[in-house]
Amino acid sequence: MRLAHKAQVGNVYVNRNIIGAVVGVQPFGGEGMSGTGPKAGGPHYLRRFCAEPAPSTQAMSGLISGVAAPADLNERLAALQTAQVAWAEVELAQRVAVLERTAEELEPGAAAVVRAHALQARHGLAPLALPGPTGESNELRLHGRGVIAVLSDGADVAQLAAALAGALVAGNSVALLGNGRCETLRQQFVAAGLPAAALVVLPVDVAGALLSAPALAGVCVAANDVGLARTVLRRLAQRSGAILPLISAAEAANPRQQYRFAAEQTLTINTAAAGGNAALLAGTH
Repeated sequence: MRLAHKAQVGNVYVNRNIIGAVVGVQPFGGEGMSGTGPKAGGPHYLRRFCAEPAPSTQAMSGLISGVAAPADLNERLAALQTAQVAWAEVELAQRVAVLERTAEELEPGAAAVVRAHALQARHGLAPLALPGPTGESNELRLHGRGVIAVLSDGADVAQLAAALAGALVAGNSVALLGNGRCETLRQQFVAAGLPAAALVVLPVDVAGALLSAPALAGVCVAANDVGLARTVLRRLAQRSGAILPLISAAEAANPRQQYRFAAEQTLTINTAAAGGNAALLAGTH
């Protein structure tokens, strides 16, 4: 179980072969180079075919420029990666509690969306038992992707709070690109119990360098800015390596789309083999 927990792969099979995935039983899909999720045949799959219209605002594509990376950017991202590993180990109930305490200090609109994320996370991010044959257990588990960049330009406080709540409760660390308002929001999360190293505020002019950084695991555009989202998508498509998800403001604001901030892993265990008869699942008994 420790190995399965640490494995950065989409499907883990214990004491059985790795073929024959069944829709709804072993949702299939990898991690990193295999795509952004959600898994084919899983409970979140159909939601990715549903669009939630968002109003377009003035394009902020000028934010994404060819500015050279600051000398300490890689060091700060490495620190965020370390913090993410520790934060992801924190029990889900404790991460939810941080959101609930943060909501107590926010304005009503922001507080409402953070509480909604906390409520959804209690069951939406918890391990989900999937149906399967006798002698086999199947479980869908969601975990943090890594370092998530949140672009704040054009977003109001409620949109920023939604993006941070969704990213953090899923077990990610966050690089928040913004100004003094972002620092105030960061301090409110930290005062509620979030490890300070798990959320940092960076100047907006590092966006271009950040989107090319190998340490990045995903991006959330916190404002309803179609122009910026398209620019970010183009930049992400130019990266080598893993395919990174772009999470829209509409998705961040909708707690039912919270799974977008997480990576999925299916754990399939041949429990019959644990009882000493590995042939049960093969039907040769």
